[in-house]
Amino acid sequence: MRVSLVLPNSSIYGPGLRTVVWTQGCSIRCPGCWNDALWDFKGGYKLDAEEIVEEAITNGNLGITILGGEPLDQVESVKELINLSHENDLNLMLYTGYEEEELNEKQRYCIDNADIVVIGRYVDGLRSEELLWRGSTNQRIIWNMDIPEGIDLSERRQVEVRLENNGNFRILGYPSDSMIMNYTKRFGKLKGISKERGKI
Repeated sequence: MRVSLVLPNSSIYGPGLRTVVWTQGCSIRCPGCWNDALWDFKGGYKLDAEEIVEEAITNGNLGITILGGEPLDQVESVKELINLSHENDLNLMLYTGYEEEELNEKQRYCIDNADIVVIGRYVDGLRSEELLWRGSTNQRIIWNMDIPEGIDLSERRQVEVRLENNGNFRILGYPSDSMIMNYTKRFGKLKGISKERGKI
């Protein structure tokens, strides 16, 4: 699988602590996409499903979340990661910009076998900063597993700010424009996957 970034121990991309994988390459290229630097299929680096699963297990994470880019543009690798996750008692959450009527048979397998799916194009005109796990109001969450008891599914913005070993901050999730501006004023221009919004 070609990936841009893998981060363990996130709590904002699905239930519980998760290893999050941003795939590299996207054929959909939604206007206004926050992760437009992940569109190029030549970027990133190769990583095996076994390495991703091992990262999650080593960190004691509950599951794996895969987003992008567009994960279903690498459908064979995603299928392998879903199956290997389940073999190791990890759940898998999948993001895709494809609509259900666009899916081929292999992509449909991934939608049906991922434990949680966020599906649908990102639509910049429908952007909301107050959605759980989604960027625009048209996107849907599909549960293929029992909803964990006690989980808070209320609509809200979720953001993680990480201080990295080199002293830099990394902002994950869905920060508001005002939050990005505030951090930029205090700490200088943010660097991230997105070329325009300075975030991942």
